[in-house]
Amino acid sequence: MALLDDVKTSLRITANDYDAEITGVIEAAKSDLDTKGLLKIEETDDLTVYAITLYCKGNFGYDNPEAERFLEVYESIANKLSQLREYNSYKITINASEQCTVVFDGEEKETASSGTVIFYSRPKNQVEYKIADGEAQYIDITGDITISG
Repeated sequence: MALLDDVKTSLRITANDYDAEITGVIEAAKSDLDTKGLLKIEETDDLTVYAITLYCKGNFGYDNPEAERFLEVYESIANKLSQLREYNSYKITINASEQCTVVFDGEEKETASSGTVIFYSRPKNQVEYKIADGEAQYIDITGDITISG
């Protein structure tokens, strides 16, 4: 089910008359989550959908006696999401050919026996990483990345 449909269901709206207005409130919710530091606002993530739905329930329509309560719960969830690295950072997966030590942006980790290790990073340019005894390499972090080496 699409996000618009999810939100309409929670608002108890079945007609399409308010789709444009609801879509606007959904976009405002996404913008608000973005200003709170969420880098990943995925319409398939249950917590993100729940937060957006609460925002919409608090901001759609008039004379909603529960609007303040919905917005308080939204703020609580949005603030919690902004603290979780799965939402405020990009996932950097490094696949080495064997188990080894990987240094990424100054942080050192051992890979699993499969040769895989995961780091998290905020957006950055020219981030240094080094797999085992290899040469230092640099990447720009603009989203989730998988590196093979």
